[in-house]
Amino acid sequence: SPNFDLNCNIKELENDSNILFKAFLKIREKYHIPYGVHVDLIKRIPMQAGLGGGSADCAAFIQGMNELFELNMKKDDMEELGASLGADVVPCMYNLALAEGIGDIITPLSTKINFNALIIKPHFSCNTQEMYKKYDEHINSIKRTRVTSKVLDILKNNLEQLHKVAKYLFENESVDAKTFKNLMEDKDFYP
Repeated sequence: SPNFDLNCNIKELENDSNILFKAFLKIREKYHIPYGVHVDLIKRIPMQAGLGGGSADCAAFIQGMNELFELNMKKDDMEELGASLGADVVPCMYNLALAEGIGDIITPLSTKINFNALIIKPHFSCNTQEMYKKYDEHINSIKRTRVTSKVLDILKNNLEQLHKVAKYLFENESVDAKTFKNLMEDKDFYP
């Protein structure tokens, strides 16, 4: 693409539909940047796992462009740009935050707890947008369990208790077994 060169360890991402390319176009247009960029992207977060990897890449790219070209974007400017590219981009601009609404209500958090997590992703992938669309279609049959306050308390005070709420950590909702089975059997659920 003109003025944007992406080198990625996942070659299928080296195209004009990549969120980084879209961010570059918006920044170049708004700030009249006469130069191109070369981006080396090493993907470590599994794709199509609902973990926000592309959004995190985009958040870092926006912050990097701001610094590289001395654009002097304020936090609000970067967040507005990020929100125009995806709901998860803005929360990824924070080290740790509670994101509510559609990612537009951000409360920065802090914790002294340091831990490692092992993420196991199956070989199949789910398109995150499609997954949430199907989730919304089945919303009436989903058993809801609010655990946000419990998780926040654990992050602040007592990580040893995380296992007690971990089973509910699907966007603060718990999908009961029957609904989950229905979602998995829906032939349109998988891309």
